[in-house]
Amino acid sequence: MTRVLPAIFALLLLARPSAAFDLVLEVPIPTEGSEVKVFLEPPDSETALHLAAVYRPGSRTEKREELGPFGPDGMIAWRPAHAGITRLLAHDPADPGGSELASRNVAVRFRSTPPGGILIFLFAGAFLFGGAS
Repeated sequence: MTRVLPAIFALLLLARPSAAFDLVLEVPIPTEGSEVKVFLEPPDSETALHLAAVYRPGSRTEKREELGPFGPDGMIAWRPAHAGITRLLAHDPADPGGSELASRNVAVRFRSTPPGGILIFLFAGAFLFGGAS
């Protein structure tokens, strides 16, 4: 038993990821159309990672946008094109498999309240409270 624990510990150390990256945003919830800075931590100048944004990930209307490489300081400016859930991912463009090295889901706000949303809200409220009375 005393020899098994060091072996397990050694295997766990070897199995950990060699380079762990994280994506950090300048503001936690960006607004559609407003520029926000995205930082790669720690900065990686060896592989020149690129950033991509996937709008509405996992849905049938999913749209991917390549944003380009991170700068030498590990920063890139991003202007969200669509409101809603967006998945940011850092990847190596030279890797044919396109493996994600870091990713983060971000909620992007609308620029202003959508008029269609207000109409749906009023209609639903009238329908629900009208039916209750």
